[in-house]
Amino acid sequence: MKISDMKTLDQVIEEDRQKDPEFRKLWDEGEEEIMGQWSMHIEGAGIHDNGRSDDAEAMLLDFIKMLSNHHNVDSVTFIVGSTRDLDIPNNKYVHRT
Repeated sequence: MKISDMKTLDQVIEEDRQKDPEFRKLWDEGEEEIMGQWSMHIEGAGIHDNGRSDDAEAMLLDFIKMLSNHHNVDSVTFIVGSTRDLDIPNNKYVHRT
């Protein structure tokens, strides 16, 4: 398949709406509840793993609970550690700030 032959998501949805009455009913009546997928990515630095209510993971848990009241949350990952610039000589693809 060529890229020019690909359809947008809106085109696929509209075709499915036209062909499938059950899909059309589900989409039209549940549009506010059944939307597309989303993803969040947050990076930061601060306190964590101290058992405090203002630890990053405690605040994340509160946020996830609130978000889950209105959205389907499939997974949550909390990663702690450090970051460092890997100085790779002669690598034009490494972005250094």
